[in-house]
Amino acid sequence: MRALVISHLRNQGKGCALRTGFMHALREHFEGIVTLDSDGQHDPADIPQLIAEGERQHASLVLGNRMANGARMPTARRWTNAAMSRLVSTRIRQPIPDSQCGFRFIHKELLDTLPLRAKRFEGETELVIWAAVRRWKIISVPVRSTDQRHPSHIRPVRDAVRFLGVLIRSLAWR
Repeated sequence: MRALVISHLRNQGKGCALRTGFMHALREHFEGIVTLDSDGQHDPADIPQLIAEGERQHASLVLGNRMANGARMPTARRWTNAAMSRLVSTRIRQPIPDSQCGFRFIHKELLDTLPLRAKRFEGETELVIWAAVRRWKIISVPVRSTDQRHPSHIRPVRDAVRFLGVLIRSLAWR
């Protein structure tokens, strides 16, 4: 198997890294892109399931759902994720059980419309809300997750403010 590694000279945040990957995928005319977090919590064996379910249901955004196995997530992280997912679900008027899961399949047609601005972890929220506002079909698929007891790079206060900023900005999106 071959892999192409694209990297920034310095860390610019997860949102910037995702945007760089999205631009490459569009330039190369990929059918879509699968994202997964680099901490090893996602099982790449679930990738065919994400893509197949997206194709079967004609979805433009397929979100992994770790909540079926949420007991493996530290309690504070599980509660935070649940609260954020409720806020996103309320905003887009659609149930999203795990809005912060980085394991996703994004179809090229959705990628082509994304005016993402987020530079850090709030980029995943921005993507979900943008897709919903533009009426792209979003589904969630249960995925396996390894033990998530490793330290998170999320900074609770700063990233919560960024997350709320995305929610507030999204109220102006058409």
